[in-house]
Amino acid sequence: MAGEIVGLDQLMPLVGYNERYKLMRKMTNGALNHGSIKKYEDIQYDAVRFFLGGIFRDPTDFYELSRRNVARFILRFAYGLQGEMVDSEYISDSKAMMHTVTTVSLPGSYLVDFLPWLRYLPHWFPFTEFQRIGKECRDQLQDFHSRPLRYVKEQLDKATATDCMVADLLREIEAKMN
Repeated sequence: MAGEIVGLDQLMPLVGYNERYKLMRKMTNGALNHGSIKKYEDIQYDAVRFFLGGIFRDPTDFYELSRRNVARFILRFAYGLQGEMVDSEYISDSKAMMHTVTTVSLPGSYLVDFLPWLRYLPHWFPFTEFQRIGKECRDQLQDFHSRPLRYVKEQLDKATATDCMVADLLREIEAKMN
């Protein structure tokens, strides 16, 4: 269910080996190779300072601080998102999204996992509640992925985008198209 119905088969870890996967690997390698990653050192240092400051203030909250710090780093590095917007909106959404993905990804959670032909039945048919759940999860996943991308595109249009992986990739794509 998680792959086709929810749309997780569009994410890099679950994409089959095809041209799309090769392009995703090429773009990821270009953005994360040793030479490219050096320009993001400030982001890494900020993440370490934030983490160590949090440990200093409250060493008993290590797990939550680690989880939040990793999420803040990824959102800052990938999309240039930082500050309160990240803590309030994106981190809570990522937690909810991980719960959803975990739930729909468990093998055997839905009848369609055992009888794949059920996915072709109309949504009103008995025993096809997985289609409604799948659509809700797909919509949630699409919003979760497109919202930060829209933010980066808006920042690029305003010429206020900070250095981040997605902005750099979008600039590279635009330069190749022109």
